[in-house]
Amino acid sequence: MSSSFGVEKEHAARKQHRCEWCGETIEPGERYAYFAGYNDDFYAYKMHLECRDAERREWREYPGCEYEGFESYVRKRGMTYNQTDRARKAEREGSN
Repeated sequence: MSSSFGVEKEHAARKQHRCEWCGETIEPGERYAYFAGYNDDFYAYKMHLECRDAERREWREYPGCEYEGFESYVRKRGMTYNQTDRARKAEREGSN
């Protein structure tokens, strides 16, 4: 039997951090979501607030999805996977 727990807080950055969702920098003074906990292993990560909102939208769109290889596909800031995919397709078509 395994236990799990976690905490989510909102912080103001004192130094630069990397957003786990989009890979962009969270600048000093910027508010961000911080998560830490345990679910078979300890974890801690940080996200822009708009990226946290995008993550929530994605979880509603794909309930129960797992983020194995979480960083294997970096999304655009504040966008879900599908929104990022459409934006990247539009960028490619616009550059042709």
